[in-house]
Amino acid sequence: RRSDAAGLKHLAGHLGLLLAMGAYIGFGGPFWPVLLLPYGIVLMFLFTLSHECTHATPFARPWISDVVGHALSLPLLLPFTWFRYFHLAHHKYTNDPERDPEIAGHPRPTTWRDYLIYLSGWGYWTGN
Repeated sequence: RRSDAAGLKHLAGHLGLLLAMGAYIGFGGPFWPVLLLPYGIVLMFLFTLSHECTHATPFARPWISDVVGHALSLPLLLPFTWFRYFHLAHHKYTNDPERDPEIAGHPRPTTWRDYLIYLSGWGYWTGN
């Protein structure tokens, strides 16, 4: 069952962890470089919440998902409204090579080389 309180509590914990880790790194605590990778991982897990906000699932009230989704778009550098349209179009046309925006004009990779190029984003930027 969706719950605004549970969703906001989870969000506060995640943001608190980011703030604590960021402060520790920023103030140069002992062995602070060890936290860089975990901090990056925790930061990128904000995308998971952003993704769920596109579906309006993390909170009981959809408007809270909208507010949180837009707020998360700033550190993720991923405009929330654009991502919502892109992602929902992907769900509507999943694996349709002409209309799924994740694969339109670009077939799924079938070799390790193609997969690494796919992960790099090179084909997206070069039009290949």
